[in-house]
Amino acid sequence: WIYIHVILNVLTFALTFFTVGIAFDTMNGMGDAGEGHMKELHHVAGLLLLLLVTFQTANGFLRPPREFDADDITPKANNDSV
Repeated sequence: WIYIHVILNVLTFALTFFTVGIAFDTMNGMGDAGEGHMKELHHVAGLLLLLLVTFQTANGFLRPPREFDADDITPKANNDSV
């Protein structure tokens, strides 16, 4: 199931990235030249969503590998309490 999770996470990042890119491109022809981009809450929310999705996807790929015990194939627990 982890591979499905990774694929869906990367697909969500790609779709969000391209959607925000299309939004920026279409906003260039709208309004006055001095109006700017981030004037509405919807615009700021879209950019924030892109940043959060980017952070989540990067965090998934940059996390340290799981530690395995040499005699056991299951991952070791990170706590020392029994």
